[in-house]
Amino acid sequence: MKKTIGIYIFIFLFSILFTGCLGYKLRTYKIEFTGKTSGRITITYENISSYHFDSTLTIAEALKTDYNELISSYLEGDMIEQEYPDAKFVSKNLYEKNNELWGEIVFEFNKLSEVYLFQYDKHSPFISSYSDDYYSSNGEVIFKDSTLIAWGNNLKILELSVLYENVGGSDTISLLNTWKQNNFDYKK
Repeated sequence: MKKTIGIYIFIFLFSILFTGCLGYKLRTYKIEFTGKTSGRITITYENISSYHFDSTLTIAEALKTDYNELISSYLEGDMIEQEYPDAKFVSKNLYEKNNELWGEIVFEFNKLSEVYLFQYDKHSPFISSYSDDYYSSNGEVIFKDSTLIAWGNNLKILELSVLYENVGGSDTISLLNTWKQNNFDYKK
């Protein structure tokens, strides 16, 4: 019995560690205020790709697995919506831009906290944090090598772009052709 359980655990861990993975080159947040604490956030994913390492899967199998995950978990599912449970989902879609597959999701919010923005009082800057590598913003990094960024309280549009660390290497393949082959025109 213990040996059988051990084999299943090994197979499970092996399948998780050695399969393709979804990634993107750049994720951009654009927050447009429609009121003092309300507005719309558009999150754009540039160059959605599959990357994989030594694997039991062929490249074609990894691309198919990652594409199916993109469709079922992110577009038809609610993986991204779960990250913003208090914001109101508006739309999401995939499209081709610059010969790459891009994705976009839009939410509306009534409170800053719904989109992970904070402001001590109306005279203070807007503050947020990010987890990937900083790329650009119309705000300022608060401390060198920190994950906090601040925007002036007079701005009506806040922007932040972060790099995803695993995309761009020799093991990275864009999902654009897979998307085109499946003729999947998704807009929700």
